[in-house]
Amino acid sequence: MKKILIIDTYPNTQEHIDCLSDCVDRLRNKGYDLMIVSHLPVPLEVQNKVNYFIYDKENLLLPYHLTPYTWLSNQSFYLRVNARGHQITICKNMHNGISMANSLKYDFFIFMEADNLFESEDFEKLDQLSKKMFDADKNMLFFKYKQYESDVYETLIFGGKPSYFIEKAMIPTNIEEYIEWTSVDGNFLSQSLEYSFYNKFEEKDFILEVESTSNILFNKSIINKYSGSDHLCEVLTNNSNNEFILFIKNFGTKKVNFNIDGIDNILEPGCWSYRYIDNDIEISVLIYDGDEIVGRKSFIVNEENRKLFSEKAYIEFNNLVV
Repeated sequence: MKKILIIDTYPNTQEHIDCLSDCVDRLRNKGYDLMIVSHLPVPLEVQNKVNYFIYDKENLLLPYHLTPYTWLSNQSFYLRVNARGHQITICKNMHNGISMANSLKYDFFIFMEADNLFESEDFEKLDQLSKKMFDADKNMLFFKYKQYESDVYETLIFGGKPSYFIEKAMIPTNIEEYIEWTSVDGNFLSQSLEYSFYNKFEEKDFILEVESTSNILFNKSIINKYSGSDHLCEVLTNNSNNEFILFIKNFGTKKVNFNIDGIDNILEPGCWSYRYIDNDIEISVLIYDGDEIVGRKSFIVNEENRKLFSEKAYIEFNNLVV
């Protein structure tokens, strides 16, 4: 059987380049050919470790009003932060990589993000699931879980027959296609890729559904290392007085060190903090888990970028706040 692993990456920092290289090293000599798909260039030494590299320069982001959003509300403030709109860039990498796998006559593919660092024992579990899919005469392999009470298919890691995926997913490659792809009865829904995938693959008899998330099943590996779901760090606009605010929240289960321009700020689980910041400055934030950098953000705060910040995120304080 001809099998390929397609690794999706956006290596915009040295940490992400190193993680990609580590991911590739762990997947070599597993009986799969390897492909990297990216909207940024990848160092030649990493390219040389894989069979194929696809670079798509167009990193098309969705407008903020078309993306899912996070909101917080309490007696002090209401906050809304729109997602960064990466859904369509990921879709394009899926389309590019899986279409090429199909044209090259691969029988099976696994698509995964580059921040999945597999131990051999866990990868063997994943490979056994692929065999189970074929033995059961299925066409796709998805990890299934609940997202806000709805069934969804994980897009962090999934696999299947390339020809079936191309036919059934009809993956969008531009904004107009994405709006149509995520619409239900003509109404656009700002929803996650996971929710859309569950709805697009309607022939459930042809899907091997694993009732688990990948990080639970592959618990000896590092899965989704750079997930931003545990931390929120954004520059917001305060609509009432037109000022900029840096807002940070720790959604995780352990304390996190946010290093802001060289100054450490420890946040306990579930806690948040905010501070007013000056105009015409640049802010650098490093997010640490112990000694390891797990996130990096930078903001250029000025009037030129005000519209961008206000479209992405805003905060409204209640009258009790002074």
